[in-house]
Amino acid sequence: MSVYAVTTARPNVWTWSSLNADQIRAVIGEVEDMCTGNFIGYNRSFALLKEVSVDPKFGHGRKGGEHLSDVINQTEDLEYHTLERGYFKLRCRESNPYHFKQTSHLNDWFNALEFYNQSTKMISTQQRFDKTAITIKRFEYANLYHTMTDFYNAFRRIHQVPFLEEFKSFFLSRHSVHFNDALDCDNLTVILLLRKDYLAHPRNPSGSVSRKIANDKQLIQKLKELLPRHNVLSSQIDLLSMKDQLSLISRTDILIGMHGAGLTHTLFLPKHAGLVELYPNYWPTANEHFQAMARWRNLKYFQWQNADPSNERANNFTVINTTDVVEMVKNIHALMCN
Repeated sequence: MSVYAVTTARPNVWTWSSLNADQIRAVIGEVEDMCTGNFIGYNRSFALLKEVSVDPKFGHGRKGGEHLSDVINQTEDLEYHTLERGYFKLRCRESNPYHFKQTSHLNDWFNALEFYNQSTKMISTQQRFDKTAITIKRFEYANLYHTMTDFYNAFRRIHQVPFLEEFKSFFLSRHSVHFNDALDCDNLTVILLLRKDYLAHPRNPSGSVSRKIANDKQLIQKLKELLPRHNVLSSQIDLLSMKDQLSLISRTDILIGMHGAGLTHTLFLPKHAGLVELYPNYWPTANEHFQAMARWRNLKYFQWQNADPSNERANNFTVINTTDVVEMVKNIHALMCN
């Protein structure tokens, strides 16, 4: 992902400010600057701009938020913002061409850069801010996992705090979700996340998804037998609003689900929580996205993969070995409460 540092100055005018260039240079490698240091390119991969304004009227693209039925089969190219010359305005005495890596969209962004000299009058309403912000070109916006990595990367770079607990608190508070990390071993909540066919992406008009659980009702029953006095339920979480999703997950002690974007909610589980991640026979366990999230947060983690191909059924359903999964939940319960 290519990144610029930027901050909002007004709702429709942005100004850019500096990060610590020496720190970035130490890990990036090749560094080139021009415009007396107002443009610094790093390894042809991203750039830092200072003394620059952003004029959104030179940017064009879809607003977003359309009803899904209005964008079915829409190509991804239509979802990107197109920038014209003048979108970025940079104070510069001398300017030279700068080329990012061949496939980088930042080459188009550079072409949207307009240089001005010291005597040129800037936007009259412009205000200067010495804070840091970021612009990125986002891909796979409809996928919760990729969206959350965008949010976390922005949070980490802006606040210079690479800690997930602070991100969790920040994200939940911005959605007005109040949470309590206290553990009540007499009243645990266990959630089985269900993956169902549903329409959520313009380039998947059938709404078909893989990695679905064939015997979810049986699994829930076995879990209720293990934890009879506790809250054990299943949820197709994509049917809920984001606030309701976060509210549910922030009160969940043990989360169980097939490998998939919904497990990104591991970021918002209580500090003491546990995760059981399920894999069908055909899906590689080398995809360790959510195991890593659990490890970074010191959560309890167990993994199950179907070893019997006969348990794979039509339409991407997998029969889960309930004995194995119940044993994993039992182990998490013991680690959590004993």
